[in-house]
Amino acid sequence: MELYDYNKLNLDQRAETLWKNGVFVINLREELYSYNLYTFFGYFVEVKLSNSENKIIDIRSFRKGEILNKYVDVIDINQMI
Repeated sequence: MELYDYNKLNLDQRAETLWKNGVFVINLREELYSYNLYTFFGYFVEVKLSNSENKIIDIRSFRKGEILNKYVDVIDINQMI
């Protein structure tokens, strides 16, 4: 599935598609939110979760950029590209 097509799906559809096809990479936990990073058809998908409500806040997909910066100190992103 191409990045553009994935981004056209609603939040529930993106989550379901990701659970079926994505490969979990890492979880980062902060005070208010947790972030799960997945690889998915040649790009990355980040799931933002509310720690207090235990629910998905947002799902963002990307190939590179600022979102990826918070993961580069924790894992070797180059091995996944």
